Amino acid sequence: MPETFAANTNKKEKSSARKAALESVNSKDAKLTFSIDHHWNSVISAAETVSPFEATVSAVPVSESYNSAVVECKARVKDIARQCRDVNSRFRDRSQYFSSSLMYICTKFIRSLYLVAETRFFDVWLNKSDCLNSLQIPDDDDSDKDEDSEKSSEKAGRNQTGTVRRVPALFDKPKFFKDGLSAGDIEQGSEGDCWFLAALSILASNPSLLERIMVARDETVGVYGFVFFRDGKWITSIVDDQLFVNFPEFSDASTALPQEEYERTYLRGSRALKFARCHDENETWVPLVEKAYAKAHGDYEAISGGFGGEAVEDLTGSICSNILVQDILDTDKFWNEEFMRMNEGKVFFTDMFNSKFGLFGGHEYCVLAAKEVNGKRFLLFRNPWGNSEWNGKWSDGSAEWTPEWMTLLGHRFGDDGQFWMEYDDVLKMWDNISIATLFDDSWLMVNSSAELKASFPAEFSATVFDIDATKEGPAYIVLSQLDTRYFKSIEGAFEYRLTFQIVKIDVKTGAETNFKFPPVSSLIDLTRSTKVHVKNLPVGKYRVYPKVSATPLGRTKNIDEIIEYNGKNGLQSKIEAVVKSLTLGKQVSLLRTQKLKKDVVDRIEKEKQKNVDADNEEGKAKDEHEDQVSNAETKDSNENESEAETNKTDNSENDGNENENQKPSHKLSVSAYLRIYTKDPLMKVTTRFLDLESATYVLPECLAKPYGADPTADLYLTYDSVSDFKLSTSASSSYLKQKSSLAAFSKIHVQKEF
Repeated sequence: MPETFAANTNKKEKSSARKAALESVNSKDAKLTFSIDHHWNSVISAAETVSPFEATVSAVPVSESYNSAVVECKARVKDIARQCRDVNSRFRDRSQYFSSSLMYICTKFIRSLYLVAETRFFDVWLNKSDCLNSLQIPDDDDSDKDEDSEKSSEKAGRNQTGTVRRVPALFDKPKFFKDGLSAGDIEQGSEGDCWFLAALSILASNPSLLERIMVARDETVGVYGFVFFRDGKWITSIVDDQLFVNFPEFSDASTALPQEEYERTYLRGSRALKFARCHDENETWVPLVEKAYAKAHGDYEAISGGFGGEAVEDLTGSICSNILVQDILDTDKFWNEEFMRMNEGKVFFTDMFNSKFGLFGGHEYCVLAAKEVNGKRFLLFRNPWGNSEWNGKWSDGSAEWTPEWMTLLGHRFGDDGQFWMEYDDVLKMWDNISIATLFDDSWLMVNSSAELKASFPAEFSATVFDIDATKEGPAYIVLSQLDTRYFKSIEGAFEYRLTFQIVKIDVKTGAETNFKFPPVSSLIDLTRSTKVHVKNLPVGKYRVYPKVSATPLGRTKNIDEIIEYNGKNGLQSKIEAVVKSLTLGKQVSLLRTQKLKKDVVDRIEKEKQKNVDADNEEGKAKDEHEDQVSNAETKDSNENESEAETNKTDNSENDGNENENQKPSHKLSVSAYLRIYTKDPLMKVTTRFLDLESATYVLPECLAKPYGADPTADLYLTYDSVSDFKLSTSASSSYLKQKSSLAAFSKIHVQKEF
C-alpha cells in the first residue's frame, strides 16, 4: 500500500508539474529566464576543459574532414535503425526525453508538452511551426517595407493549411532513386530556395558529386543521413521521412469528394508535396535532401533566399566566385578557360537583375553543359522550377531548330525547364555568372580560425595569419565568416564584410611588401567569404592582414529583446536551438583566440622576468668585484633597483592575471576562418597578434597607403594617406576629426546595442 500510494503521489506531482510548465509556456506574459549573455557564459564555462589550441596549423588532405563526417553519419544511422527495429517503430526525429511508444499517446498533449523539451530536433509533425519558421523580429523593424511584404507573403504560403505524412503514406511505390540521378528530377515547391535547387541541378548532372552527400539510409525504418560542408568542416544531418503536404487530411478538409478520391487527388505522390519534389510521382530523394539541408540550418525559412554558388560550397566543400558579365575582359578567353572546363572541376550559375524574354530576375539558373558545334557556341541552362524557359533564339519551337541541330545538340521540345542559348546571347541577357571550383584528393587544406573585431572606420587587424610556403604551386586563399543563416534573427545589429591583403615578408630584413589582394566582389550580397586565386605561389613567407567592416542592419531591437519577444510567444525551444547555434558556432574561434593571446602575454612576461633576473645576476657579480670603498654605495643602488624591478614584475603579473580572467565576448566581432587550398604538403599557417607582440606595433607602410582599396573598406584615414593626397592643413584636420568622431560613435552605438 505505501508503495502504491507513493507511486500515485509521484504521478500527481508529475502531472501538476507538466500542467504548470505548459501554462507557463502558453502564457503571453511568460518571462524568459535566460539572455544570450547568460547562455554564452554557460557555454564558455562548459568549454574551459578543452584541449590547448596551437597557434600553428599544418596542411591536411582536403578529404580528411569529409571522411570523418561520413564515418560518424553511417554509425549514427545504423544505430538509429537498430534501436527502431528493437521497439518496432519507425524513426521519428524528436526529443531524446520521450520514448517512441509515448509519442503515440495523446497526440495533442504531446504536441504541447514538446514545447518544454530541453533538446529540440526536427519533428515536423509535432513541432510544425518551429521547423517551418525562424525566430520572429518585432513588427516595428521596418527597415525595408518591400522586403518585409515579400517575406510576409512567402511566410503565409509556407504556413498555409496542410498536413504532414510519412513516405509510405504519400507514395504508392516509393524509391529514393529511380533510374539514377538527373537534373530533370528536381522541381521547386513553395519555398524560396531556387539557389539551393539550382546547385542540386548542376550536381545531378554529375551524380557522383551529389551521391557524396547521401551517406546512409534505411528506407524501411525511415532514417536518412546526409553530410554538408559547414563553416570550414563537414557536418552530419539526419532526418526522418515525414514530409509537408499542401492540403489537410480528409477529416479536416471541406470537400464533397469521397475520402479515397480526395486522398488520391491531394495527398498522394510528389505533386502533393509543399516544398521541393521529384518529377517522378514515386521518387523521394529531392524532398529529403532539402529537408536535411533545412534542418542543418534550423528551419525551412532559413534557406529562403541565397546564392547557388554558396549552396555548391555547402554540398561539395568547394569555393565560389562571381563576376559581372559586363566586367569580363576577354570573352573568348572566358569561354575557353572557364566554360569549356566544366568537366574539370568547375560548375556555373547565372542570374539577372530584371525579368526578360521568359527569364526571371533575382532567380538562379544552372548551366548544365557547354558545346561548340559547327562554329557556334552554346550553353544549356536549367530553371530549378522544372518549367518556364527562355523564349528567344533557340528556344523551343523557334526557327533555328532543324532536325540536324536537334540531333547535334541532343535536344527535344517540352516545358521541362531546360533550354539552349548561344554564347553571344548569354553575354547580352545575363548579368552575373558564378563559378564554383571543386577540389579532388590531390589537394590539401590548411584551416585556421580567429575572432576578429570590427571597427569604425574599418582598419586592418593586428590579428594576422602568417603563411610558410615550402613548395611552389597553386593556392586558393579564402577568408570566411560564420554563415548567419544558422542563427537567423539573432545574428546581431550589424552586417559584417571581410577583406584582406597579402604581403610578402623578406626573410632577411623582415620588410613587408604588397603581394596580392582579392578582387572586389561584384555582388555586394556575397558576404560570407572573400577569396583570391594565386596561380603560382612561390616558396617564401607571407602574411594575411584581415579587415572587418560593419554596417548597421537598421534594427531597433537588440538580441535580448528579440529573444524576450519570441519567449513571450511560447518559442522557448526554438530560442534554445538558435542560441546554441550561435554560441557553439563562435566558440572555437573565440576560445582559440583567447588561449593564443594568453600564451603570447605569458611568453612576454616570462621574457621580462628573465631579463630582470639577468640584470640582478649581473649586478650581483659586479658587486663582488667592487672594492671595499664603493661597496656600501653599490649595495644601496642595487636595493633600489631591485625594488623598482620587483614592482614592475608585480604589475606585469597583475596585467597577465587580468588578461587571463577576461572572458571571450560575442559582441561586435566576427568568427573568421582562413582556408588555404594548396598542393604543398608542408605548408603551415600561424595565427599572430602583432599588437601584443610589440608595444611599438604600427601598420606596415605598404598597407597604410590607399592601395587596392575596396568599397567596403574605410578611406585609409591615416596621417600618411592625408599627406599623400596633399590636403591643406585645415582639410587634414577635418579629415582626422571625422575619423575620431566615427570611432566615438562606434563606442556609443555598441554600448547602446548591447
